[in-house]
Amino acid sequence: MKDYWQLLCRRKRTIFLFAAAVLALIGIASFLKTPLYDAVGRISVAREHSDALRLKVGVVDCSGDNAEYNMYLEAQVNILQSNTRVVQVARDLHWLDLEDHSGSAQTPELPDAKREAAMIGLIQSSLDVSRVPRTPIIEIRYSDHDPRSAAPRDCLSAARGLARY
Repeated sequence: MKDYWQLLCRRKRTIFLFAAAVLALIGIASFLKTPLYDAVGRISVAREHSDALRLKVGVVDCSGDNAEYNMYLEAQVNILQSNTRVVQVARDLHWLDLEDHSGSAQTPELPDAKREAAMIGLIQSSLDVSRVPRTPIIEIRYSDHDPRSAAPRDCLSAARGLARY
């Protein structure tokens, strides 16, 4: 043990310089990295009742169709991620206007269909729609480099827009 201590004492300058270099690299990398802002919204998906007239008041449905309900929830997740839903929310939030939501100007020669397709790809790459395990809750997470686009207010508006159908 004494030999190791003597070795560390002899090489303390090298160890200190190495630690300083690593800390400097980490500091520079963290300052150069663009921050990523996350916004999260959650919605609860109610189970549709098969009794449209509600004649079975007070009857608890224990039919064991959890697989069917899980399929229903997965279908809702897929609907929330669909292109038409994304375009509708982008229009509601005015992300398809002359500027896209990341702040770069759109080129005027792009047709609307190509601009919408580009916007769909951009939004869907930042969008994550998933189920919270063992609950009827769907979580909508949006990540962006622009804090205004990923603001909780915009995320909640987008979650409401996605959930409206």
